[in-house]
Amino acid sequence: MNCTGYLLHTGTPYEPYVSPSGSVLSIQTRSATFGFLSFAGYFLTHLMFRDKLRELPLYAVDGDNLRTKTATAAALTYGALTLHLYNLSLIYDALGPSVFLHCGLDFDRWYPIHRRVNDTAHFIRTHRRDQEHNRQTLDTLCGRFDVRCGPVI
Repeated sequence: MNCTGYLLHTGTPYEPYVSPSGSVLSIQTRSATFGFLSFAGYFLTHLMFRDKLRELPLYAVDGDNLRTKTATAAALTYGALTLHLYNLSLIYDALGPSVFLHCGLDFDRWYPIHRRVNDTAHFIRTHRRDQEHNRQTLDTLCGRFDVRCGPVI
């Protein structure tokens, strides 16, 4: 696993988050799969160990390039959240709920259980329906700012 791009990401060349063979996972901002790279470390590692990393059409965005080209922080923020939801949706179907239940990075744990249950049920109920909309939003965002975006496979 290569995490050096996360620490020293300024001026680093593009590198896909997964090697062609699927044996090297690179967590960095030039091929970001989540708005928070800690989520990439958790979920992509699970996919890699289950030999599912190359088979899912996860979207990756050149986060460094997007950050320099967007005129507002809102475009970057909403783009990161859309990327996050799109990829979580695909990963949920591939790994199942047990991986999500054991994720200590879950920001919903800050809230009471009744709110978490409601939000989780909403995600489970709507995540497949929202996939196409989220994918189109990412394509539009990256096309508008001329940024590398899409599945690595």
